[in-house]
Amino acid sequence: MDGIQQLCCNFGGLEHVEESPPPFPNSFNMAFWSHCIGGWMEIAKGRMLSLRTQKRWEDLFEPECENFLDQPERFTPERCARALHAKLTTGKADWSSF
Repeated sequence: MDGIQQLCCNFGGLEHVEESPPPFPNSFNMAFWSHCIGGWMEIAKGRMLSLRTQKRWEDLFEPECENFLDQPERFTPERCARALHAKLTTGKADWSSF
């Protein structure tokens, strides 16, 4: 299983929610910190991310290519997994490439 497949499997248990705020504990919505990639990283770590970490990962947490707060439905778990994979392998979350 390659990295993208593994990330998709890891995000596969999440349910994409378009309502706001997300009502379910295992939901995924980029418009809400507690339910976006950063929030899930905090859950995995068991503690809050430092401001330094948030700044270093800002391109993943807050995509500049689109107004993600107005269109959270475009940020599916699979697309976010691809952005995370890009960030981990290249250092940049290139949202525009997928």
